[in-house]
Amino acid sequence: MTTIDATDARLEKHEEICALRYENIQLQLKNTNDSMDAQFRGSNARLKRMETVMIASAGSMILGMAGAVFALVTHIK
Repeated sequence: MTTIDATDARLEKHEEICALRYENIQLQLKNTNDSMDAQFRGSNARLKRMETVMIASAGSMILGMAGAVFALVTHIK
């Protein structure tokens, strides 16, 4: 076996190993991306519920304060 053949064989083996590594890297990136998408969807739903509760609470507080002001104004006259 000549030096060129040995080098060519080593290079081909190296290319095969690198191809497998790149496939694994791509698979891991895809899995990570899918996982992050799922987490984002879950977080988005939780934030939406929190916003709804906060808006409802703020509306209740505003109505309560308006009622208190109205009661004070009607009792003063």
